[in-house]
Amino acid sequence: MENNNDISHKSPTTRGKALGSTRSRSLRPPTLMIDLLFGALMLFAFQMGYVDQPVVPKDIELPATKADVKSKTKEILALVPVKNKAGNWEYRVPSGKILSAKAVQKEVAKNNKTPVLIFSKKTSLQVYLEAEQQLRELGLKPGLATNNKKGT
Repeated sequence: MENNNDISHKSPTTRGKALGSTRSRSLRPPTLMIDLLFGALMLFAFQMGYVDQPVVPKDIELPATKADVKSKTKEILALVPVKNKAGNWEYRVPSGKILSAKAVQKEVAKNNKTPVLIFSKKTSLQVYLEAEQQLRELGLKPGLATNNKKGT
C-alpha cells in the first residue's frame, strides 16, 4: 500500500499545498498597484496644464532697507460704489458727493490720488468686479478695501 504522505514525487505547487501552504509564490509583478501608480501620475500630469504657453515675468522691487522705501506716497480717494436707478455704478466720496466714473477720473487726475473702492465684508467679489469695471475702462486702477465698522 502506498503512503499518501509521501510528497517527493509531486510537483512543487502540489507539494506546497500538501504541506499546508495556501499561498503560492509568483514572480508576476503587482499589476494593480502599478496601474494605480501610473493612473495617479497621469492625473497629476494632466492637472499641470499646458507647458507650451510662454511665462511672462514681472519685475517687482521690494524695499530691503528703510533707505529704499519711497518717501513720497500717494493719497487715496475713498469711493463707496452705489448703483443708481438706471443700474449704472456711481461712487460716493467722503464729502458725501456722488460722482460718475468720468467725474472720478477727473478727480483722480486733478488731485493725483489713487482710487480705492470701499465695500462691506459681506459684499461678493462679483459686485466689486462690476463696480471696478467702469473705472478700469477709463484707465484707472482702483484698489479694494473693506469697511471695518461693526454690522457692515
